[in-house]
Amino acid sequence: IYLEEANYNTNAAYQLYLTNIELSEALYPALSLLEISLRNAIHQKLREYFNDDFWFKNKLPKEFQSAIQKAERKIQFQQKPITADGIIAELNIGFWNKLFNRYYTKLLWKPLRTIFIHLPKKEKQRRNIDESLHRIRNIRNRVYHYEPIFRNFSYLESVYKEIKSFLFWLHQLLPAILNRIDRFEYILIKIKNYDCI
Repeated sequence: IYLEEANYNTNAAYQLYLTNIELSEALYPALSLLEISLRNAIHQKLREYFNDDFWFKNKLPKEFQSAIQKAERKIQFQQKPITADGIIAELNIGFWNKLFNRYYTKLLWKPLRTIFIHLPKKEKQRRNIDESLHRIRNIRNRVYHYEPIFRNFSYLESVYKEIKSFLFWLHQLLPAILNRIDRFEYILIKIKNYDCI
C-alpha cells in the first residue's frame, strides 16, 4: 500500500509508513478517552435505568450475548472474578455503537439520550449519534489494527472534530482533559508539510 502510494519509491514509502504511525499515535488519546467515557456513561445510565448491574446480560436481546460471553471467557482465562465492571471493560466499541441501532430504539434510546447532557435538544437524535459513532469507530478500528489512515486528511480532521464534540456532549470537562495530552492538530500540520504526502 505504501509503496503504491509512493510510486514505488522505497524511501518515500518508508516515510509514509512512519507518517501513518505518527497520525495513529496522535489520534489515540482522543479515541481512548471517548471510548472509555462513553462506555462508562452508558453503563452507569443503563444500570440505573434497569436497576440491574448486569443489565447487558439480563435486558439486551440475544444478539448481544455472544460478545458478553466472549468477554466472560477472557476474564476467566485471566483467572479474575467475573464482575459487571470487568465485563464492561472487555466489551469493544462495536458493542457500544450497536446500542444506538434503530432496532433498539424502543428499548434503549429513552435512557441513552440522557447521557449526552450538552448536546442541543434539536440535535439529540438517535440517528445522528449512531452515524457519528459509526464514523469514529471505523477510524478507531483502522488505528487499533495498524491500517492506513493517511489518505484523506480532511476526513480525518472531521472525525477528530466529531470525537471532540462527542466528548463535550458527554461532559463539559472532557475536551479540556484531552487538550492536556492531545497532539493531533500539531502532528497533522507537521505531516502536511512532509515531502512524501
